Amino acid sequence: MVRGRRRTALTGILLALSMVAAACGSSDDGTAGGGSETTAAKSTDSGVKKGGSIAYAAEQEPTGFNNLTSKDNLAELRHIMRNIWPAAYLARPDFSVVPTALLDGEAKVTSQSPFTVEWKINKDAIWSDDVPVSADDFEWVYLSCNGKVDPGEPTVKNDKTGAAETGLDCASTAGYDKVTKFEKVDEKTVRMTFDEPYVEYEGLFGDPMPPSHIGRPLPDGWNTGFDKDPMVSAGPYKLKEYVKGDHFTLERNEKWWGEKPNLDTIVFREIPDPATHPDALRNDEVQVIYPQPQTDLLTQVSEIPGVEHELNFGPTWEHLDFNFKNPLLAMLEVRQAIAYGVDRDRYVNTLMKPFSDKAKRLDSRVFMSNQPEYVAHGKEYAVRAPEKATAALEKAGFTKGADGIYAKGGKRLSFRLRVKSPNPLREQMEQLIQADLKGVGIEIKIANFGDPDTIGSIGAAGDFDLFIFAWVGTPFEVSAAQQTFDTASDSNFGKYSNPEVDAAIKKASTILNEGDRADQLNKADVLMWEDLPNLPLFQKPVGLLAYKSTYANISDNTTSEGLFWNSSKWGLKAAAQ
Repeated sequence: MVRGRRRTALTGILLALSMVAAACGSSDDGTAGGGSETTAAKSTDSGVKKGGSIAYAAEQEPTGFNNLTSKDNLAELRHIMRNIWPAAYLARPDFSVVPTALLDGEAKVTSQSPFTVEWKINKDAIWSDDVPVSADDFEWVYLSCNGKVDPGEPTVKNDKTGAAETGLDCASTAGYDKVTKFEKVDEKTVRMTFDEPYVEYEGLFGDPMPPSHIGRPLPDGWNTGFDKDPMVSAGPYKLKEYVKGDHFTLERNEKWWGEKPNLDTIVFREIPDPATHPDALRNDEVQVIYPQPQTDLLTQVSEIPGVEHELNFGPTWEHLDFNFKNPLLAMLEVRQAIAYGVDRDRYVNTLMKPFSDKAKRLDSRVFMSNQPEYVAHGKEYAVRAPEKATAALEKAGFTKGADGIYAKGGKRLSFRLRVKSPNPLREQMEQLIQADLKGVGIEIKIANFGDPDTIGSIGAAGDFDLFIFAWVGTPFEVSAAQQTFDTASDSNFGKYSNPEVDAAIKKASTILNEGDRADQLNKADVLMWEDLPNLPLFQKPVGLLAYKSTYANISDNTTSEGLFWNSSKWGLKAAAQ
């Protein structure tokens, strides 16, 4: 039996036809789809057929297939790549993490001093072109994500110092940047030595990993080598067909060494407008949807006969980001004025309470409000305070113009606010923010974007002043904080920098005691409430899962794994078809 290592669990705000424990019960058995089947017993659930297909409504077309880059670090892409490329660990719905079929058992700490960990790769793990999945693949991920300039890597110049730094785009260097020695013990074993204990080592190599034998020889293989094609598979499915702007079709990978998936094919249909997803489900154009929740979508889905649905609040949190490269937003007083000027409770009441009366404002960047470690540090900005907003601006030397907008040195407080559209919920929130900030002398110009741009591409380019999107949580709070806020992180879209915050998060990664580690993360959050790199808004459901009841074993996973966490187990019920 696979041992699942339990991380800090969310107690869960739940809203579903079947509560989450019941909905997940049939398939939360330690197995996982998408290149993530564990080494648990390999039995097919009774009452599920072998064969058949399912179509899923995909909102976004990926800009590329390397989920480990910040530009392609999208939940929608992860749904695809979890089925194709291998990953070492899987986060289950209960926030336990388990090794996948890629590994021969769990990663093992072989020494406490120096802190050393070994990963053993399954001897049968093989890419679909017959090349073994090997230590080379792990090494390429390490070299690409350690934040260092390694031999042969492209370099760029640091904007501030002019010094050369790595030109590789990695969504997160957390953990890899602590490694002092990487060893390929043999073809199927890797060993990493760290500069200090690293408690979240199970999160390393936990995302779909690209094939080094294809990408590494290319001049810019990591950044762009998989922009058009994942090339090969080491998961239960492989790419059969890709019609740009229309659909992806995945088919069984016959070289997959794990439990064979039930379905022959999974089709990802490109349907960018989530408002049309219920109709696509009703008309059987697709059999499963997972749009961002909107109240009207919930109503529509609940009225479709023969459809199951569930809606779960997990570790996904909505936030308003500031771009520090804008000289006006780089001023603390301006960020304070925005934070005082918006009414976060009104946004919760308007946008989230229709889903759950337990929804509430979020006042932390490191823990969710239903985690025991949560401390509400944002109470200073809990209530909209227009007088404090204008006082902060006037203290900084801004004066109100005849048009009611504050300015200084001829520069008006006018900012572009962006969201990925269509998204009625976020677009409604933009209107509320625009009205609130106009009332304190700040002009907001809504400048939304659609396909082919993505949140990752807009964020990585810094093409925004203010930006609303959500981070989807994992069981690894320290790594998530480092990915989001560390000065050197490519996922730090606003280019926020505070060495004290960097140091606090780094120290947290070395603390074995969970309570002390939480205290250190909360220390970082206190510092960030003083700096305001962004403004947390609320915890939200990651998606509205709805599917035809002729299918079995489909269930939500509110971590970054998403609904495809166990796609190998999906199948048509024996009575169906």
